[in-house]
Amino acid sequence: MSAIRRKPVGDPLTATRRHSRVKSGISRVAEKSLFDQVLKVCVLSYRCEPRFRGGKRQSRDLASLSVSDPTPSFGDQKLPKEAPKLLQSKLNKLALNQGSSDITDPLVRRCFLAFYALLLDPDFSRRIKENRRAEDVVMFFISSSTKELAKSGSQPAEIKRLVNYFTATFVKFLIATLREAGFESSCTSLIRQLQSYESKLVNDSGNLGESNNAGFSGLTPTFDVADIHLAKSLGPYFLMSDSLIQKGVSQIKDSATEQAAVADLRLALEQLQQDRFPYYQRQYFGSEEAYQDYKMRAVDAVQTQMANYGAQNANQATTYFYIPEDPRAYGRLLVKICLSHDLKSKSDTLLSKNSIAILTECFNLWQIPSSTRAALVMDVCQELLKLKELPIELIEDSVSFISHVGRENGKREWDTSLWPVCDREVYVLGLKEVLVFVIDLISGCIKAIYEQKPPSIGPYLQILGECVFCSSEWDRVEGIVDMPKVFDNLSLVVKTVAEHKYDEFIDAIPRDHTLDPLHIIELADRIISSAEKLQKRYKRPLLEHVPIALIAAKTHFSLFSVDSQSMFTHLMSHMTARHEEPSYDDMTLLYKKLCEIRDLYVQVLPGEFPFDLESAFVKYIRRHVEQSATLATSWVDPAIEADRWEPMDENEGIMYSSSVADMFTSLGTALAIISELHWDNPVHVAQFYTLLMNGVSTAVCKYASRVFQLFSEELELEDDKKVKYKSRQEKWMAMAKNAMAGSAPLTPYQFKKTTCIKLNDIETAQTKLDEIEAQLDSEKLAKVLEGVNTNAGPGKIVAKEMPSKKRAYLFTIRIVQAENLKACDMNGLSDPYVTLVDQATRKQIGKTRTIFEELNPVWDETFEIATGGPSWLTATVWDEDSLGSHDLCGRAFLRLDPAAFGDFVAQDYWLDLDTQGKLLVNITMESERDDVRFYFGKALRTLVRCENDMIKVMVDKLTAFIQYSLSRETMKSLISPGRGKLKEFNMESVSSWLSSTSISNVPLTPTMIEDAITPLYDYLNESFATLAVGLTDEIRLKVMSRTWRVVLTTLTSLLLPRLSYKRTSKTQLSAKEVDIVFTWLSSLRDFFHHDGAGPSLEVLHSQQYQELMRVPVYYDLSSEELKDECEKLSSSTFKTLQDKTYVGLPELIKRKNTVMAHRNRTVMRKQKERIRNAKREAPQNEDIILCILRMRGELDFVQRRMKQKERLQQTLATESLVAKGRK
Repeated sequence: MSAIRRKPVGDPLTATRRHSRVKSGISRVAEKSLFDQVLKVCVLSYRCEPRFRGGKRQSRDLASLSVSDPTPSFGDQKLPKEAPKLLQSKLNKLALNQGSSDITDPLVRRCFLAFYALLLDPDFSRRIKENRRAEDVVMFFISSSTKELAKSGSQPAEIKRLVNYFTATFVKFLIATLREAGFESSCTSLIRQLQSYESKLVNDSGNLGESNNAGFSGLTPTFDVADIHLAKSLGPYFLMSDSLIQKGVSQIKDSATEQAAVADLRLALEQLQQDRFPYYQRQYFGSEEAYQDYKMRAVDAVQTQMANYGAQNANQATTYFYIPEDPRAYGRLLVKICLSHDLKSKSDTLLSKNSIAILTECFNLWQIPSSTRAALVMDVCQELLKLKELPIELIEDSVSFISHVGRENGKREWDTSLWPVCDREVYVLGLKEVLVFVIDLISGCIKAIYEQKPPSIGPYLQILGECVFCSSEWDRVEGIVDMPKVFDNLSLVVKTVAEHKYDEFIDAIPRDHTLDPLHIIELADRIISSAEKLQKRYKRPLLEHVPIALIAAKTHFSLFSVDSQSMFTHLMSHMTARHEEPSYDDMTLLYKKLCEIRDLYVQVLPGEFPFDLESAFVKYIRRHVEQSATLATSWVDPAIEADRWEPMDENEGIMYSSSVADMFTSLGTALAIISELHWDNPVHVAQFYTLLMNGVSTAVCKYASRVFQLFSEELELEDDKKVKYKSRQEKWMAMAKNAMAGSAPLTPYQFKKTTCIKLNDIETAQTKLDEIEAQLDSEKLAKVLEGVNTNAGPGKIVAKEMPSKKRAYLFTIRIVQAENLKACDMNGLSDPYVTLVDQATRKQIGKTRTIFEELNPVWDETFEIATGGPSWLTATVWDEDSLGSHDLCGRAFLRLDPAAFGDFVAQDYWLDLDTQGKLLVNITMESERDDVRFYFGKALRTLVRCENDMIKVMVDKLTAFIQYSLSRETMKSLISPGRGKLKEFNMESVSSWLSSTSISNVPLTPTMIEDAITPLYDYLNESFATLAVGLTDEIRLKVMSRTWRVVLTTLTSLLLPRLSYKRTSKTQLSAKEVDIVFTWLSSLRDFFHHDGAGPSLEVLHSQQYQELMRVPVYYDLSSEELKDECEKLSSSTFKTLQDKTYVGLPELIKRKNTVMAHRNRTVMRKQKERIRNAKREAPQNEDIILCILRMRGELDFVQRRMKQKERLQQTLATESLVAKGRK
């Protein structure tokens, strides 16, 4: 038994140099020397097997592995709260061999220390402290002991007997702990039960406990290599036969004893405690903290090993028997031999169980700490990796294993700052070698990036990410590896590969007259496809610094940007020489493809694209835009003819039909032509959109006209299916008979679902057109064109290059109202409507709806006509007749002369009819402009007017019944209930019934007043319910809001006549009748609001509603009081008109109807808000007073005051114009 005496090593730098010597001198550690050292450990491990320490083996079943069958139970007796702390203190003394103890057997100590480790767990200790059950403590000891004994390889029967005895010893230990702490009196019952349980365990364990100090009699070691598992397994590692191994065992069996091991351990402990341990001294560590951490763990490990070997009679050693001369060198060679063997044998794991067992036994006894073990494994792995013995796929497993080893099998945190300096540097160098090796593999993958199935870089990146970059030592690795240079080298590889690939692409292009646009397109496609493939494959920069796809794209686009212009010039020169015109489709396709390349170019490269595409392709693009604008109107008819007028998806709330969707899809496709070009000239783009929107505007106007025509025809067809009456009065008398006599249920007008869908389509068209305007930003386009002039630079399209158009004028004619029309019906009234006809073309421009039974009708409908110069129109008022031809009420002629009108200046004309009466028309002229905003405004205004007209037609179906229900006759029926029910329902009997004047003195309650118009509620309820099925919520609310305006107008007409110069036959209502009117108003307001389901209160409380609510303020005043009030208001009226914006109100109203005011919904909303604010400030009280005075016969005063107001308004308007002119 010989060994070399160790000498201390110098400072940390010396330690590093020494490690280098160890690495370079590893080959000088002969495998034979290593084998001898390992064999000693194997023999020692064999000697210490539990089978040579236990009693006689018994042949019991594996099921007998558990302790005695009865589970310990100690009733309700609890351990003291201090029990866990007392046990920890006493077990700590046992672990440190402090104080006297009867527990000397190493196996017993191992089991006690295993339980001690469990008790140190805070969660376990807290659990014991909370429940304080003695049986739980005993059961946990049994469990930990059974696991500890199972590790020794003992037989099941033997383990059971040992556990029984060890448990009895622990119970005795627990009793002693309680007594020593003074708990014998308070825990008498518990101690008695513990003693009883101890006796039972001792009886079950046989004679094991006769002598605690003598150990256990057991089997005798044979030292046969077949019986020494670890020694026998050394054969494949060292390529030795069993006979050679047996020879070695025989030579050392007498010297490789526990006593020798204890002697080595005592020497190591002494040197550690005196800071003289030769292999790990203070100067080997980077800090005092690191050294002390190592020392504490090393001392603890040595003491634990000594405890495992028990009390041996060992002499004090001066040299080591088991620990080799250089544990690091021996350990590295052992790791390499084990790892190489397991890699060749295709083991499922990095190291086999035999290898781990050998390494663990040797490293434990050689006092090699976990940091050195991890560093040695890393060093060997990087060496085998470079030798290609370690597959790259096992790198992650290797690093994971190293991490596990470095953390002492997961028992501590990974902290290399506590490692010896040499171990840390070996680990860092190992990481560096892994990094360099993997980078070389990645470089090889880059050379194959253009292959159909290139090798994946992902696994290598994962290796670097999880094994190198995530390491706590990455900062040190960066210090020895020039990473920027690594990235530059990888980038250069990418660029070189991309250049070679581009050469392959360009070689396929003809160089002679056979060059075709498609060749250039194919080349561009190859480049784009190549870039897209790389982008998909390599979405993120390699190592966050090498964007493979970007570098390759830059290379390709840079080369192509120069070559494409040369190829295009070459192509056009050959076509010119052959007198050929390039195909429009080919050139458009080529332009788009080159634009696509240009867009990619500017994304990846600085500066502009060298090839000016706009100068080369402008004429082809403009030609295509012109064709699209011309074709826009041709999309309308097919879309309408294919429409079945059904919702696209009613379940999803898509209530418009296919025609509007198809048409705007086509329009959107046409508009996308320009955006998809990626034209790099904003002036050109603005002009292209202006040209195209001219055609789009025409198409939208045509669509609105066709839909409104179908809408009107559908409603007329429904009317024709109903019973015809000689007059409208007879028709509504029949309906009233059903409603009031209760003979038949009230039937509302049944709007067809297809009718509602058409209205939805117009609303949807507005939304889609506004979306297009927002997308294009017409204001921005118009502003771009404002700066265009004839001095544009090269390649610029200027305004004069756009197609010139003949000057055109757009006249807007609003049929406002008529007065004192000729009576054409037997009832002394007429059912008038107006038609406008162009005399030159004999074409009807427009037709108003019919206002039934009225000689002073108000239509307020608008029509448009575009002219190139002066023209004449015929305005004819007709009387509609259900049976027979319509009668002529009167006719007038109107001259539209652009010279007589200014832009946006509205003019009112009273046209005298050739029979009697007169017709009021309002005319506004706008010069048509080649402005994209004008085209948007024209289209949107047409849609808005179409929607309003359609809503008017719908509401007209409800108006007559509303007017009949909210009439003075209905009020009389409330005031004079004695009339009774009609027995006959004809004109004479109804007139007699209505003229009854018997007035009841019974006070009317709100319920009675509301019940009088119950038929109206039922009628509106059913009508709105019908509309709700087919209309969108927005349109439904618009219909309801317009119906509410009819209600307000009807109720106002009950209280007041219209303001006019003429005398009226209408009389003032009584107080009771006024109360009825406002009760109806309140009730109908709540009905329409419907708890928020209908129009909002803000909409219902409109300007008209507010004016109606002010009527009672003046209604009961005398005529003189009203005149005085009117005179008082005259001065304030003048001041208000002068100070406020009311003077501008007529101009606002005029402007809001112009095309430019409809260019988008935002402008429309702002205009509407301005008008609403102006109207809110406008004085209306005086008009109410004048209406009341007119009703009382004070016509002279009314006429005088109206003329004064007109002169005042004219004066203020003139002053306003003069003021504007001065500005």
